Amino acid sequence: MLAKIEPVVAVRSRFSVEARRSMSFRSLVVAVIAAASSMTVAAQQDGQGQQRAAFEVVSIRPVTPPPLGTATFVLPDAIRVIGSRLEATNISAASLVRAAYGQEFGRLDQIIGEGWIRSERFNIDARASTVLSETPTSDLPPAVGLMLQRVLQDRFRLRVRRDTRQLPRYVLTYARPDRSLKEGIRVTERDCTLKFEVAGPCEYRPSPGQFVMRGRPIQAFVDFLSRPAYIDRPVVENTGITGLVDIDLQWTMNFSDLPSSHASLLTSVQEQLGLKLEPRQVPLPVLVIEQIQRPSDN
Repeated sequence: MLAKIEPVVAVRSRFSVEARRSMSFRSLVVAVIAAASSMTVAAQQDGQGQQRAAFEVVSIRPVTPPPLGTATFVLPDAIRVIGSRLEATNISAASLVRAAYGQEFGRLDQIIGEGWIRSERFNIDARASTVLSETPTSDLPPAVGLMLQRVLQDRFRLRVRRDTRQLPRYVLTYARPDRSLKEGIRVTERDCTLKFEVAGPCEYRPSPGQFVMRGRPIQAFVDFLSRPAYIDRPVVENTGITGLVDIDLQWTMNFSDLPSSHASLLTSVQEQLGLKLEPRQVPLPVLVIEQIQRPSDN
């Protein structure tokens, strides 16, 4: 009886070995397929392993310049996010790149590239499946910046590299070696960072020829100075003032004579605040455009 059972056991044993081998092979195949799938997904993810979202619909249309003599003005390089949409009107490719990478490169002169990317303009309407911003904003959230980068890569065939170059800037620093300040700027403990009042204890009135600010970081003043209408190059903060300040500043502003207005502002900053705007070449990060093409059709 036992002699008859032994062959059956042997057959079963051989079957188990073959089954295990077959299952191991199938497991290996499944593992390879899973790994390949993971690599494909990873290629669509950002550096933090998060799935990179994309716009569902993107419309890009070139802007036709108006006929000569036509009194038509459209604000250039306008871009905003509202709800699930990104809208850009009369915008250059260079400004699109700056907006997409704005977290790293805040000024247009930090985008290095020549030719049509600054002269030709486009209207863009991009729509996502989810809400991008609850309130309208011209400062693109980081996630939207990544989505715009993908549009530039897919439709403009954009390829870039990062570098550092010397760029012209004004450096806001102390006018005197003893770092003393004038009466036009005072350190304060009043925090008005989130308040905007035209009068009162948190007054904030940035206007041509007069700047009044209460209880804000000095960077708010630097951002104001960096506007092209007021000065001919961006400003970098170098005072080291970390607290909040009150500022009262007046100068002669004449839009028909900007060079004299700039000179008046430089003098007033020194005489009224005890600070100075010193022209320098500053090493800054730049984004060099190695390849870009006119956008593909919608």
